[in-house]
Amino acid sequence: MRGAPAAAAGWLKRALAEPPPPESRPEVLLELGSAELRLAEPDAHEHLAAAMENLHQPGLLAFAARQLANSYGAQGNAEQSLAVLEAAIAAIDSTDAELALVLEAEFAAKAQQCGREARARATALLARHTQLEGRTPGERLVLASRAFERARASASADEAVRFIEQSLASDVSVSEQQPDVVGPFYALIISLLATDALDLGIRHLDQALAVARTRASIPAVAFLTAHRGWFSLRRGALAEAEADARAALDLMNAHGIRLGTSFATALLIEALIENGQLDAAEERLRDSGLDREIPPGLAHIAATEARGALRIARGDARGGLDDLVEHGRRDELWGAANPLASRWRSHACLALAAAGDHERARSMAAEELERARRWGAASGIGIALRAAALVDADANPIERLREAAEVLSRSPAKLEHARVLTDLGAALRRANRRADARGALQDALALARSCGAGALIERASIEMSAAGGRSSDSEGSGAERLTVSERRVAELAAKGHSNPKIAQALFVTRKTVETHLGHIYAKLDISSRTELAAALAGKPQA
Repeated sequence: MRGAPAAAAGWLKRALAEPPPPESRPEVLLELGSAELRLAEPDAHEHLAAAMENLHQPGLLAFAARQLANSYGAQGNAEQSLAVLEAAIAAIDSTDAELALVLEAEFAAKAQQCGREARARATALLARHTQLEGRTPGERLVLASRAFERARASASADEAVRFIEQSLASDVSVSEQQPDVVGPFYALIISLLATDALDLGIRHLDQALAVARTRASIPAVAFLTAHRGWFSLRRGALAEAEADARAALDLMNAHGIRLGTSFATALLIEALIENGQLDAAEERLRDSGLDREIPPGLAHIAATEARGALRIARGDARGGLDDLVEHGRRDELWGAANPLASRWRSHACLALAAAGDHERARSMAAEELERARRWGAASGIGIALRAAALVDADANPIERLREAAEVLSRSPAKLEHARVLTDLGAALRRANRRADARGALQDALALARSCGAGALIERASIEMSAAGGRSSDSEGSGAERLTVSERRVAELAAKGHSNPKIAQALFVTRKTVETHLGHIYAKLDISSRTELAAALAGKPQA
């Protein structure tokens, strides 16, 4: 079932209809409900609940409880998730302490999606375990849950990173998660998006991906790939973000895994917006159904922000603002990793200014800047400084934009640095300081091109021309232009691997491999895979 939940569900429904022996029925229901959970089927919770009623072996009961809790969570019913886990903990605690720890860690993860009372219950539950040393999977999961709570409650980004890094170093890997798409590991990783420790997140995601590929767990590979894409997006590595989004969606669609598609689609939409491909982003939004009502629940929070960003990019400031405000409401309601993981206020105040509500825009920008300074992540401060500079129509934005650029130069957020340099160049041009403007815009163009940010490249080029300069092309040539995903495909193809073998090795579809190869040939100016090795080595073609 790890690789083909749709096929598994079909066979299990047939097995249930035959019917199985009474003593086997609970396990068949469990397997069926688990397959349906991977497919985001609405009947999953009914089959899992029926299984749980008649399971008594602690291991199976604990697994059923976690699956059922995740099914309720996918529907946005986190309180019901907690009730299921509490019942299982009470049934198992006296017979299997290790499984009880696993369930308590799951309870703590689900409690983050509820109100203060539920989170307080989780805190009290975990507070009993002060002497754990992390010797077993259950102990490591509980310690990871405690680290997540401490990170979430931290006063600063640096403090949060210390808690998260310590827990990740204890080998809380995806191999200890059942199912493979939720749990403390993912909570810790997502928490890092609120900090500037993006390389740390990518390193642990790559390690977890290696484990998931070894286990042939396609859902885990898909989810981990999508998570890695969000980190690439924050760094400004747009080609890598887009490649990871497409790879994750290819896996989910090819294997009938609907849970998580909203998360990956939102990533792809954000990457396409930055690339200037608004029509393609709109098409993705429409095809996914996210242009209509976006379902509740933690899994869909990113979609509200992505849709808001697209509407603003299309010139619909009011529609985009509504989506961003709704995103903020859900972010707080469902207990996302950290209040600063999303910078929605910095984007919302710009939409307010575009809609003519300057007073409210300035108030929101000031509030966000204060929050960002308290948290201390350079990227968040720089983004908030940019927003504060742009919404105050009565002030001279140059000095504040200079400050934002200086702060962002110390962060991993290259795209945001390029964006604020473009704004600074535009402000200097309007102040008739054309030479200074060209200097800022030259730096902005270099950064934007390294990110592959088509929309920003176009805007900075227009500003450069207006400032009396020329925007020379410095995208690089040959192998330098390949994305990370394209490079992986190219290297395997150069070694003589067939397209099916490459697809299998990288857990992508054959179509994805073919698409990558088409881009590779165009960028390297070659026509066949026999020329790949020389092109990758930078040797001229004969």
